[in-house]
Amino acid sequence: MRGARRRRRRLQVLPRSFWLLLAIFVALQAADVVTTNCALAVPGIREINPIMAAYQASWGAAWWLPKAAGVGWVCLVAPLVRRWWPVIFAVLYSLVTVAGNLTAL
Repeated sequence: MRGARRRRRRLQVLPRSFWLLLAIFVALQAADVVTTNCALAVPGIREINPIMAAYQASWGAAWWLPKAAGVGWVCLVAPLVRRWWPVIFAVLYSLVTVAGNLTAL
């Protein structure tokens, strides 16, 4: 009986609002890449995140590719996890990051 309930729960379709939240996350990540590139063009501005700074130093202009891979992974895993709070947290964190980049411009 428990297995049948579990299978039925997994087959439920996620609401549109979840997919909208995930789309906002992707859009904010793209905005983060664009605003980071614009901010780094300003003299005296540097990347604060040491992981991204390392990618920028080693990958050059393609530094955003590992970030895109991480965003893709989140988009694949989030619907499987079926929890809202990690996606909400990621959206809020991305929003703060983009806002910080915009203040540097």
